[in-house]
Amino acid sequence: FSATPVLTAESVSATAGSSFTVPLKIENNPGVAVISLRLNYPTEKLTLTGISSSLFEVDYTVHDGYSQILLTHLSGNQAGEEVARLSFFANGSGTFTLTPALTPGAVADAEGKAVSMTVREAQIAVSCQHRFRYIGRKDPTCEQAGGIYYQCSICGEEKTTGTGRADHVEGAW
Repeated sequence: FSATPVLTAESVSATAGSSFTVPLKIENNPGVAVISLRLNYPTEKLTLTGISSSLFEVDYTVHDGYSQILLTHLSGNQAGEEVARLSFFANGSGTFTLTPALTPGAVADAEGKAVSMTVREAQIAVSCQHRFRYIGRKDPTCEQAGGIYYQCSICGEEKTTGTGRADHVEGAW
């Protein structure tokens, strides 16, 4: 009896406007030689800038909403050993889910036999030390409050400072 291999993307913390890495680890490796996976994440908030590994060759393409990754020639490794590092740039702040998804037959051993594998997603917590800049204002009326609008130059978060409603002025209508 051998345990099912597990591919884990580790949860990390990062700062908006900077680069960070997410380790990929494999446990209970029975001799996996090829892994093909789709990595789902919010591409408008996280930009994949590279993948590095000393254990296998990496090929990847970035699409809207996900990246397709092919890992080949994976040598046997010890349980929990890091097999790759995913490099990202954080374009926004918040907590984002990084979900590896395997397709049937996407994992094989050196003989080409399919290997069943479990995957675990990661939570990426991105904080920001906001730098808000003025982007506009809406003057108040007697029916609607006004506001002054700001946007963070680092992560794009917006905030509004309300100015209240204007006094109603009777007039000829």
